[in-house]
Amino acid sequence: MLTLTLSVLESNDASSLVFTDTTGSTATTAWGQDGNINVTDIDGSTHTLELSLIHKNADGTITYDTIDLYAEFGPFTTTADLVFTITPDLLLVSGAGNSDDTLADGIYEVAYAVDTSITNMTVFAYSNIRNATYDRLRQIPSIYNSYDSRSKEIDDTLLQYSFIKSMEASAYVALETELINILDAAEKLNVNGCNYTWK
Repeated sequence: MLTLTLSVLESNDASSLVFTDTTGSTATTAWGQDGNINVTDIDGSTHTLELSLIHKNADGTITYDTIDLYAEFGPFTTTADLVFTITPDLLLVSGAGNSDDTLADGIYEVAYAVDTSITNMTVFAYSNIRNATYDRLRQIPSIYNSYDSRSKEIDDTLLQYSFIKSMEASAYVALETELINILDAAEKLNVNGCNYTWK
């Protein structure tokens, strides 16, 4: 029986999630082995290959239209072809897209399916807030030189950085609710700053 496996990388600029099929072609559960279909058998009708994503953050849940991977990336001749770069323009809701250049931060529940064989995974994407935080960290030296080491900007930035580290720790132990709450707090801190005066 074909047993799908999948890995994912989030681009540093939040422009994409890159999924790579890691099922292989040598084990009995792999492509083309022990009666399993081969990647060349995928044609979008007799045999389909699809990716479904659900996005969750503090604002709610969005279920995106299922992506026909054969239509977007096929045809496939070898397992090396099974690399799928998912960009914002591929994430549609009832056929409608948006003009965002980056993927929204949050939790993505992913289902990867060929015919009736499905594998599921959860992805935590946070490149937008991570990049915003690192941009603020890079400004600390000039703030320090212009003002003093206890300026509000520096303390707010260090607090925001602690949120990033907390998200990474929570993601490691798969605390979904905590991740969403910390992400929401970090995003609000980035936009509005901290109400605490640090004095």
